[in-house]
Amino acid sequence: MIILTLLGANKYSEVSYNWQGRQAKSHSLIQVALDEWFPESDMLVLATEKANDAHGQMVKALVPKTEIVPIPDGKNTDEYWEIYNRIEQNIPAKADLVLDVTHGFRSLPVLALLAVSFLRAAKSVNVQHVLYGAFDAGDGKVAPVFDLAPFLTMLDWASATSRFVETGDGRRFKELLVSSKSQLLKDLGSDLERFTNAMVLNRTTEVTDSARKLLKVIQDLKQQSYTLGYQPLRLLENKLENAIEPIADEDPIRSQFAQITRYSKQQQYAQSIALAREWMISVRIWKTDGWFSENKEERQLAEEWLSTFAKVLEHKSEAEKQAEKAGDTKRQKHEEQKRLKVIPPAWLCFIQLWQRVSDQRNDYAHFGMRKQKSTTDTTLKKAKSLPGDLRNAVRPLGLELPEPL
Repeated sequence: MIILTLLGANKYSEVSYNWQGRQAKSHSLIQVALDEWFPESDMLVLATEKANDAHGQMVKALVPKTEIVPIPDGKNTDEYWEIYNRIEQNIPAKADLVLDVTHGFRSLPVLALLAVSFLRAAKSVNVQHVLYGAFDAGDGKVAPVFDLAPFLTMLDWASATSRFVETGDGRRFKELLVSSKSQLLKDLGSDLERFTNAMVLNRTTEVTDSARKLLKVIQDLKQQSYTLGYQPLRLLENKLENAIEPIADEDPIRSQFAQITRYSKQQQYAQSIALAREWMISVRIWKTDGWFSENKEERQLAEEWLSTFAKVLEHKSEAEKQAEKAGDTKRQKHEEQKRLKVIPPAWLCFIQLWQRVSDQRNDYAHFGMRKQKSTTDTTLKKAKSLPGDLRNAVRPLGLELPEPL
C-alpha cells in the first residue's frame, strides 16, 4: 500500500482527525493520522520547496518511512505537467493507493486526483481511498475525514457511457451495477452485457430480443428512484433508450436495418456490410411473401433471384459490346436499356446495390487480397454511405425507413 499525500506551507492547527470512527491522536499534520490508520504503508509526500522547508523535517521525524517527492509550485502549464510526471514516476503499476488531499496547495489536489484517476486506467492502480480532512467541519478539537473515492465512479460512468455510444460495448455498465441492491439495476447490467455480446457475435435475432428486454428494463427504471451511488445513471437513461429503441422494433426488417446503422455509426463496417447483404435477402422474401424468414431454402432462392439479375447488370450483350467498340454511344445506350428491361423497374436500384454490397462483403472477407480490390478511402466512403443507400434502394419497393442519424 502507498499513501500519496500533499503538503502545504501553511501553519496548520492541531486537531484530532476522525475517520470511520477511528480518532487519531491530535496533531497539526494529517500525515500522523494516516500513519496511524495505515501503519504498513509507504508514504510519499508531494511538497514544494517552500512546503518542504516548513514541514518536511517534522514529517520525516514523525513518520520515518516518509519519502519527500519535490514538486514545482505549479505556476504554469509546464510545471503542472512536471507535477504529473513526478506522481506517475513514483506510483508503480497495480499499486494499492490511498490519496490524501487535506493539505493540498491551490489546485494541486485537483491535479493529483486527475493524475491518479488516469493511473487507474494506464497502470491499473487500485485507488482504495481519497481522503480529505475537513478541519472547518470540526469543532476545533476533532475534525472529520471524508472519503471521496466513491466519486471516482463518476469517471467510470463517463467511460462506460462513451464506450457504449462510440463502440456499442455496454459491458462496463455491468461492472458498475453488479453490486447494486436493486434487481432492476442488476438486470440492466446483465441485459447490456447480453446485448453487447449478441452484437459482437453477429447474433442478429438475439440482438433484437435482448434489445426488447433491455428497453423494458430502462423504461421500468425511469419510474423508480435511485440510491445516491447510482445517480449518474439517471442522466444516461434517455441516451441508452434512444440507442436501443430502434433495434427493439417488432418488425425484423426495421430492427435489422437499425442494427446495420448502428454497426456503421460505430465504425464496425465489416459487420455492417455483412448484415446488409443478409438483410437484402430478407427484404426480397418480405416483398414477395410478406414475412421474414430464416429458412435456408427460402433464403437461398431469394439470393439466387437477386444474383441472377445482378448478372444482367454485369454482362453486356454482344450488340452492346459492338456498339461500344464502334463508339456508337446512342446505340450502346439503347442496347443497355434493352438489357435492363429484364429487371423489374422497382428492383433496379436495389439490385444495383446488391451487386455492390456483395462485392464489398467479398472484399472484406478476403482482406483485400484480390486483384480488383478497393482502396481504403473508397471502401470507407462506401461503408459510410451504406445505411443511406439501403434506405434509398427500398423506397421504390414501398418501404420507408428512418433516416440514419
